[in-house]
Amino acid sequence: MSSYSSNLWKMYLLKFFSGLHFTAGIIVPFFMQWGGLSFSEVLILQALFVFAFFGCLGALMYTIKPSFWYFLLGETLWALAVALLSGADQALLYDSLKQIKKEHESKKVLSYYECSFLFGILVAAPIGSLLGASVGYPWTFYLTGLGFLAATATGFFLKEPPHKRHGQACHYWTVLKNGMQYFHHHKILRILAFDGISISAFAFLIFWMAQLKLMELNFDIAYLGFVHMSWLVFEISIATNFAFFENLVGSKRRYLFLSAIIPGLGFIALAFTKTILVAIPILIVMGTFAFTRPFLFNHYMQKYIESHHRATVMSTINMVRALARGVVYVVLAGVFLWSHQAAFIIAGLGIIMFSLISKVEEDMLID
Repeated sequence: MSSYSSNLWKMYLLKFFSGLHFTAGIIVPFFMQWGGLSFSEVLILQALFVFAFFGCLGALMYTIKPSFWYFLLGETLWALAVALLSGADQALLYDSLKQIKKEHESKKVLSYYECSFLFGILVAAPIGSLLGASVGYPWTFYLTGLGFLAATATGFFLKEPPHKRHGQACHYWTVLKNGMQYFHHHKILRILAFDGISISAFAFLIFWMAQLKLMELNFDIAYLGFVHMSWLVFEISIATNFAFFENLVGSKRRYLFLSAIIPGLGFIALAFTKTILVAIPILIVMGTFAFTRPFLFNHYMQKYIESHHRATVMSTINMVRALARGVVYVVLAGVFLWSHQAAFIIAGLGIIMFSLISKVEEDMLID
């Protein structure tokens, strides 16, 4: 049992190393100033972005030459890395909890796991923005690559929990098809996934559009990472105290609704914001709520998935989430060519629309 208990802190450590994104605070000026790309081209690149060993190679590709095609190859390698990890980490963590009879603590443990990633970014983002502004953007990617290597090394010390096997081992595509069928035949899981995926596809734009907005307002890029760090502090505070905030607003369902509506309204407000002193508080509030929603949905969805299907189904959900995000990025890239203000408004309306049509009910949200 103790070996499965040790999986928890090892996974926290792995997530922390993989969160050492020294690029996080200056990624938009890196692409636009060092790389010479327009913001529309940045979003198109991110449509391909979908994280561990290949992440290191991907990070290094960005630094070879400021070219759209080198960036494209870097995004492709990084995307491959994400696909390899996709869903399996959360499944291993939840199954480890089941082995030590503590699956009832999954909301807390999964939140701590994601907060380990956030803490990594919190440490790296301000350092990266100062480093990028002083010695050059490429160094932030070199350091990020080292973080991925450390995460990979940590992964070798994990112990995989046993699973119930049904028949002989299947071909990969058969497993993937079975995962899709499992997902299709579970209505509640489908409803939860639709809410989480549709809103996160728009909400993750905050990461990119926050830096763009502050650059347009002539904010010093050396301090972009500190703005990112600010919302991470509040994000971690909420993620480690979900029960308190759910009780504060009256229900789990109401918290999920508010955590979507607030970023949606924030996007619309940013479309008309002209001063840094107004923009920064709006961005911090938006990021705080938008980026904690996936933690909750991962917890709630785990309750409806059997162990031997967990990694496959979660991987399927993560792939669909990445595809949805890619589609939104491509559409918004076109809108940005026409009007930056319109792009902010459309992103906000997209979140509000999907939050209003969500079919998630309180009794679906099991702890």
